[in-house]
Amino acid sequence: MKVYFKNIKHQNIFPPILSATLKAKGKSSKNKLRPEACPAIFDASKKGITFFSEKEYSFFQDGNHTVYRYQTKDRKTGELGANIVTPALLGSNENESGYYKIGNGLIIRLEKVGALILPPVDPRFVIRDLDYSIAYLPPGYCGQLVAAVRPKDEVVIPQGCPIGQLVPLSEDVIELIEDNNIVSIMHYEDNYEIISSQPLKTTVFEFYN
Repeated sequence: MKVYFKNIKHQNIFPPILSATLKAKGKSSKNKLRPEACPAIFDASKKGITFFSEKEYSFFQDGNHTVYRYQTKDRKTGELGANIVTPALLGSNENESGYYKIGNGLIIRLEKVGALILPPVDPRFVIRDLDYSIAYLPPGYCGQLVAAVRPKDEVVIPQGCPIGQLVPLSEDVIELIEDNNIVSIMHYEDNYEIISSQPLKTTVFEFYN
């Protein structure tokens, strides 16, 4: 089966990879149990596609967190602005506690098979103080691929860390294909073109004040 992807220019430099090719750095402590060595977990960790956090995000106990504002151009009017802000809350732009979209700047297209978005199955890649949501993408989906996460405590999401695993609901071998002609029309962000790879880094407290 084929899964097509496109990284959005100036936003995400980390292409998705087949999960079977992802290697964990370092070794597990020999004084601890190693769940990743369980055959069922090991086999599951090799399924599907792994994608990554596009930026570093810090979340603090007082509710403050990192925000990036991207310089944009309206695709219809040509008007310049800063209309893409990450991380957005899933399904909302309000300043409230919830699940944040991480891994922005990646578009995928599925064909005849749907897929689940899961946390990284290998526990060595799971960030302890994050709560990960699970989502379903239907057959024919074409749009953003993001992880939905919520901080449980003060936490940093490093740039380029594995943040989610897309697992198609099929045992067919996956062919991951880059296609820069994918056009997504399913999200607000699709109305704008990012014109600079240097977003303004600020915090949510500064953004709303």
